[in-house]
Amino acid sequence: MSSIALENESEEAIDRFAETAREFCSWLEGEPSDDMSERFTALRFLSRLYDQALQLPEIRDEHMAGAASEWSEMSAELTDRVMKRLDRFPTRSYWRIDRTSEGEVEKVEDDVARDLFLTYSGVKDSLTDFDRGNQARYRAAWSWRFTFWLDWGRHSTNAIQALHAQFHDEANRHE
Repeated sequence: MSSIALENESEEAIDRFAETAREFCSWLEGEPSDDMSERFTALRFLSRLYDQALQLPEIRDEHMAGAASEWSEMSAELTDRVMKRLDRFPTRSYWRIDRTSEGEVEKVEDDVARDLFLTYSGVKDSLTDFDRGNQARYRAAWSWRFTFWLDWGRHSTNAIQALHAQFHDEANRHE
């Protein structure tokens, strides 16, 4: 594979992720729909974001050299609006197994809405950088990839698993 084709594939992967991130954020910033649609839409978006994050390229230093150094942050009004919407998210609570720092297993109660918000926060801030274009788009891609492995990727997989389990249970309730 030539370096030009690899570069084009990398650019396309960044563009695809940015578009999905934008759709996901717009969905959470909008009005909620019925419970089933909310849960299924969340499952679809989280699955797409996760898949596309795995395809984000490693950003080389030369692409970061001209990127501005200020970081974007969500407005308090937008944060409040998304949090209020997620307060009404259906069937939020779930249980998962986690390992302590000592290697022991513990049962932890968690919240799908919290996972959705932390995923949203992980991708939203970098959309502003992406929209600036040029070098800032590479900083956005770097940030998405880094924070995926650091934090929001885990929240998205926890929510995916919880939502999938809900649909599984509902589908098999009548057996």
